[in-house]
Amino acid sequence: MYDPSITQEFLSNLSPSIIVNAGKKNEKIVPFELQEFPIKTCHEAIDHFNSIIDLDLYESTCDKHKSKVKIEYKDPNYQLSEEELIFITNEQIMCKWSAKYWEERYFKIQDGEDGAWINYSPNIPQRVNDRICARLQKARRAIRKLTVKARQEGETTWSQGKVLQRLNYFEDAAALIASKDSDSTGKMSKKFTDALNKLPYWNRIFLTRFETDSFYEYDNKAALDLGYGTQASLGRGRTLSLAHLSEVPFYKKPQEAIKDGLFKAMHESIWTLQLLEGTAEIRGDFFHQLWLEIVAGMEQGITSIVAVFHPWYMRTDIYPTTAWMQARSNYYESWTPSLETIQHANKAKRWVQTNPDARAEFGSNWFMPREQMFFYELEKAEAKRTNSLQNFLKEMPSDPDEAFQNAGQSVYPIELLISLSDQAQQTNPEVYKLRGDSNEIDPLLFPTEDEIDYSGNRDIIKIRSNWAYPEIPFSDYELVPVKFEGWDRFDPINKILIWEHPINYAEYGLSVDPSEGLGRLVSDDAIICLLKKGTQEYKDKQICEFASPELPQRALAPFVDVIGTYFSPKEQILMAPETNDGMELLNDLIRRGWSNIYRGLDPTKLGQDISAGARKYGFDTNNRTRPELINALNDFLIGNWIEINSMPLIGELKDLQKKRNLVKQLGYQNQKVQGKKDNRFMAIGICLYALHRNEFIGLQTRAWEQRIKNENSKVTFASFKEDTYELDTELNRKFGGEDDNWWKGENVILDDNYFNEDYPSN
Repeated sequence: MYDPSITQEFLSNLSPSIIVNAGKKNEKIVPFELQEFPIKTCHEAIDHFNSIIDLDLYESTCDKHKSKVKIEYKDPNYQLSEEELIFITNEQIMCKWSAKYWEERYFKIQDGEDGAWINYSPNIPQRVNDRICARLQKARRAIRKLTVKARQEGETTWSQGKVLQRLNYFEDAAALIASKDSDSTGKMSKKFTDALNKLPYWNRIFLTRFETDSFYEYDNKAALDLGYGTQASLGRGRTLSLAHLSEVPFYKKPQEAIKDGLFKAMHESIWTLQLLEGTAEIRGDFFHQLWLEIVAGMEQGITSIVAVFHPWYMRTDIYPTTAWMQARSNYYESWTPSLETIQHANKAKRWVQTNPDARAEFGSNWFMPREQMFFYELEKAEAKRTNSLQNFLKEMPSDPDEAFQNAGQSVYPIELLISLSDQAQQTNPEVYKLRGDSNEIDPLLFPTEDEIDYSGNRDIIKIRSNWAYPEIPFSDYELVPVKFEGWDRFDPINKILIWEHPINYAEYGLSVDPSEGLGRLVSDDAIICLLKKGTQEYKDKQICEFASPELPQRALAPFVDVIGTYFSPKEQILMAPETNDGMELLNDLIRRGWSNIYRGLDPTKLGQDISAGARKYGFDTNNRTRPELINALNDFLIGNWIEINSMPLIGELKDLQKKRNLVKQLGYQNQKVQGKKDNRFMAIGICLYALHRNEFIGLQTRAWEQRIKNENSKVTFASFKEDTYELDTELNRKFGGEDDNWWKGENVILDDNYFNEDYPSN
């Protein structure tokens, strides 16, 4: 139906024929050869067949609220010719086994501008969907797809067409369509039945039984059930093979209705068609968690659902329209894109380059057209002026991270988060998986054949760690290149991400935030973060990251060892493992010969000898060090003194929200931040503080301050100011508990400057 080779396979096994003069003495069977008629020929045939019946009578009785559909020839004695019968039968067969053939010739949709019924012509996102369906069918897989999209991508129309084609030509097919509530489902079902009624009377099914707002049954024994996002269960009425759920983020009980209901009721087969879609709403909601779960499952090969993202710029036909451009043509002639817009366009280019389906549509050398850059810059500026930037990003996202926005107020201004995201996606990471001695590294963590990048663009990196040789044997490792096809289809777990390879003159620091290693959904991620220390000439830069919830300290050491060794071309880099949860990792590193390890220092003791006065190896996160590293990282982010490359880290920054505790005097106290995860945030904060500790406490000149004196510096500086706001009672209700696990146990009291939302514009 969707893959040409599968369609050809079905058609080649058929021996089509018609019966002429059925039931009469001269009855005969006439075989014929199937053929693909041109679109124009099919439309001419539709007009011909419409001309021989009372079309007004037929159309007036098509509505499900009227009596039985009536088809009467204008000439009561009219008999279909052999040629006409062959054409009708040919089209019914071709439409059954080729969805594309049917859509191009018979599927009609309502035009968004004037409501007129027009022939369906797929846009770019819809063509991408077709390619995905074909690929899944060719692999003999169930077609299950979750789509996060910008507004007006045509996803609902495309999904309705796929369900309608299957119901129309396959007996006993059972389908469910549902939207967020009864009104929305009612509108969607009306579009469905209207599209069915626009099909030629000789190439469609007819209604036999229905119950308003509940179900429809047809003369080929196919059935369509209607569901609603307000229900606690979906799909348990019959055995379904088809389902289309729209506006999923707004479902009231999604866990019960979708995962516990629909998914359990639909048994996977090559005939399964399960389509879920919606425009994203809130970070951390069911839709977001399902998206993340599916992306991770795709990487591991444990789910059949495909996660698909459609960015706003894929709709080249409406963003912008000709009328929109014409109204601003004078300004457009002299317009020059801002740096922010250029970065956005570069990010879009990277996404297209790493997404095979988008690349097939746009080409590998695509760059955002000037008209689209102009449209985006003006629409985004309008959203800023009207304080609706979050809604704009949800409806016009360029990546999935933009699509999911916080319900509450983030610690960091949204403009800063967008800037960090755009900058981070200027360069794609090189991704590797570790291979080595199976006594040190679980072979399950080795790269699989499907993961390995055999393009030839990168070689395997061989690394030997022998810091403690000959006391203990050296360790040989291999960093094996694996595929990266964009952040929206990438699971970073157990992968080493590298944005810049080591250079001799740079100074590096590595920090580790360990984990219990009990696995996904149980333990937090263990994080290895590596920074290149900034100088008077360049900023601090995140250049390597590793994350795993499956590795306890004893299993994490080889990963720390190999990354540290690779980035130690001349001498050992600085290691700063957090030691709050034990010394096992630290002791293993020392055993392996690592000596350049961060040591604690009491900065309140004047004249302290750093080398002699240090009391403890490793970074101890406590009431004193935690605010220091948080404030340090905060200054670097707001001052634009550090380059962040990890999109998961930026996601953590986006999740940090203000928490205010109410007091009787209607004031607030103990302002702090709380997020869903903090592992990457803490790891990079530890690394940054460890590298710059002497500068922070005044023992060395601050490199970032020296850069101010450089007239060529492109670094922008800013400081926090006291924020004024009304008390957010809803936020206090949501985060009013005493769970301080995010900050590892204690309340963090930050200075008032921490909550400023001013941020320097570029």
